[in-house]
Amino acid sequence: AGTAYLYMGTDLTTGFLNRRTQAGTWTEDADVRAKHIVAAAGALWRTTSDYQCSKCRAGSEPFTAGYWGSALQVGTNEAKIVTGGAIGAAPIWFKEDGIYPYDEANARFENQYRAPHHADNFPFVKPDGKGGLYTALWDGTIVNIQLYGGVVRFKVTEGKALGRDTPTGPIKDMEVWGDRVFALMDSC
Repeated sequence: AGTAYLYMGTDLTTGFLNRRTQAGTWTEDADVRAKHIVAAAGALWRTTSDYQCSKCRAGSEPFTAGYWGSALQVGTNEAKIVTGGAIGAAPIWFKEDGIYPYDEANARFENQYRAPHHADNFPFVKPDGKGGLYTALWDGTIVNIQLYGGVVRFKVTEGKALGRDTPTGPIKDMEVWGDRVFALMDSC
């Protein structure tokens, strides 16, 4: 058996899973689609629509549709899933209106952090170096989802006078290096 690698397309109509053998041959699956994929606790999660996902259990073949579970709803169809991540064993979906971690006891995704509905919320998800995740809102607010479920938000420009020395705009990406956080901010 070869080593499998996954990649997705940019939308649900072209986002079939693909695999690559050790010999370098790519094959496209004909029936398993995903726009977003998250690995958590050995399982693989994929989005099946703008507001639903399903799970392929650990040890199962993700390229076979029958191994994927039933669709689980993530919030309502009023807000789209924009990206995904995981903290420990818990998958987390980031939607235009909030952050939805998986509540295993109730087998559903709950909106833990409500955000003003905006298509540009949560453009990325990055590890914070302490077991949690960083992301951002459309207005430049940084959101830190901490390892044990706490959510901290801050805006580095809050309370500062706007001017040539104060950056403004949405944060498009960030990296953590030691105890430093570097954010890439787009101009307004």
